[in-house]
Amino acid sequence: MWPLVLALVMLVVSAFELAFIWHCQSSYRERWERPPFYNRHEVSLFFSWLGLFIVGIVLVFIVAGWKWGLGGIAIYWVVTGLVLQPLVGRIISGH
Repeated sequence: MWPLVLALVMLVVSAFELAFIWHCQSSYRERWERPPFYNRHEVSLFFSWLGLFIVGIVLVFIVAGWKWGLGGIAIYWVVTGLVLQPLVGRIISGH
């Protein structure tokens, strides 16, 4: 049970990181327009997102099985793209 909870927490954190990365990459044309935090930590944000995503999905595959693992990947991308990315965009832009 605890490995599944840990996997879900890892996937939620990585989803917010990915939404932040997507927003910063797509909304700002120039580097100087992006948030200073993103400019300083761009590479570490990418690798921490990737690491959390891979470890979280592997844990879901191990603990819950391959069907839930594949479903988890699909749910992750839908929730991140359709829910979190617009939400993070509104929070950062202040609307």
